[in-house]
Amino acid sequence: MAVLPARGAVTLLESISADALDPAYTEAAGHRSERPSQRRPAALRTAEIMLPIIVLGLLLATALAQTRRSVPDLAKERRALALRIEERTTRTDALLKEVELLRSQVAAAQSSGLSISDAGREKARELSRLELAAGAVPVTGPGLRVVVDDGTTSAGDQAQDGSERVLDTDLQRLVNGLWAAGAEAVSINGQRVTGTTAIRSAGSAITVGFRPVGRPYAVEAVGDPDEIEAKFVDGPGGRWFRTLQDNYGIVFRVSGERSLRIPAAGGLDVRYARVDGPQ
Repeated sequence: MAVLPARGAVTLLESISADALDPAYTEAAGHRSERPSQRRPAALRTAEIMLPIIVLGLLLATALAQTRRSVPDLAKERRALALRIEERTTRTDALLKEVELLRSQVAAAQSSGLSISDAGREKARELSRLELAAGAVPVTGPGLRVVVDDGTTSAGDQAQDGSERVLDTDLQRLVNGLWAAGAEAVSINGQRVTGTTAIRSAGSAITVGFRPVGRPYAVEAVGDPDEIEAKFVDGPGGRWFRTLQDNYGIVFRVSGERSLRIPAAGGLDVRYARVDGPQ
C-alpha cells in the first residue's frame, strides 16, 4: 500500500516553490517598475563629453593668438638690437681709426725727439723693436695668407653635428702654427693677433680680441714667404687643417703674398707687469 506524504510537508514545499524570492525583493521590483526611468538624456551625456574638449580648444586658440601677437614684437626687438650692434660696431671702427692716427702722430713725435742724440737713436731702435713685438704699430711686408672656411657635405649642406665648422680652437692652432713657422706679425680678418689676444667662441660666432669675425677666415702673416710657407704646411698647424680638409671638407687655401699690411693691435693695457731691474 502506497504511503502518502503528510499534509503539512506538502503545504511547506508548495509555499517554498511559490515564494522563491524574498517578498521584500518582489516589492522593490514592483516599485522600480512603477517609477519612470532615471537615466540621463543622451544630449546631456554628449554635453558632458564635449565640454572639456571645447575648453581645451579655447585655451589652445588663446595661446596661439597670444603667440601670433608677440611675433611682431620679437621681430621688432631683434631688428632694434641688430641696429644697435651695427651702430656700436661702426662707432668702434671709427674710434680705432682715430687711435691709429694718434699713434702714428705720437710715433713721429717720439722719433723726432729721440733722433737728436746717439743715445736717443739707440732708444728709438729699441722702442721700435718692442713696439713690433707688442703689436703696437702697423707693419707691412711679404708673407703668407691662409684662408679657411666651413665645409659642406657631398650634397652641399652642412653636417648636422657641426663637424664641418671651423672652431676657435682650430684658429688657435693655425695662428700658433704660423708663429712657429717664423711669422713676425699675424692678423685674422684684419684684427691684429698678439700674445694677449683672445681667440674664443661666443655662441656660434668666433671673436678675436673680443670682436666678432665672420667667415671666411683670412689669416695673414708677415715673414719670409718661402720659409714660412714651407714650415707652416709641414708643421702641426698645416697638418691639422689638411686632416680637417680630408675628413670634413674644411676649406683650406695657402698662398704666398708679396705685400701684406697688418694693422696695430687695438690696445695693450699693462696692469701688473713691471720692468725688471734698475730703472
